Amino acid sequence: AGDSGIWWAGGRSLGGVVWQAYCDADCTADSSRRRGNGSPDEAEKRLDGITVRLGRNRCGISRTLSTTTTDSSGNYTFSSLSAGLYCVSVNSRQSDSAFPKPGVWTRPAGRSSWYIASYTVHVSSFNRSGLDFGWDKE
Repeated sequence: AGDSGIWWAGGRSLGGVVWQAYCDADCTADSSRRRGNGSPDEAEKRLDGITVRLGRNRCGISRTLSTTTTDSSGNYTFSSLSAGLYCVSVNSRQSDSAFPKPGVWTRPAGRSSWYIASYTVHVSSFNRSGLDFGWDKE
């Protein structure tokens, strides 16, 4: 992985978690829990019911193949994928309550716009997790 937002994965399935990258309650001062650090902490809310898009080809030129919805723990998975390039993306405009505005994506880096976060993923032969999406309200 790198800051470019391009992930070279060997996999037949892709997945990750969508979360609010800040804590409104149960935050501990001077703890390891930091707001907007791009890593899901236990005090940060996982988002259920969020639509995640899967496209074929590099992000920016991909066609939508499928969508899925995150579960109650914020997890999503696309499975039974053939080898090739895919774009996995989330649009923050789908929900103002899940993605309070103004806000920014903390993960992934290299997103295509302020409201769409995406990963270009090369799928070969192994499953790929950790394609996470974190939103931090400003």
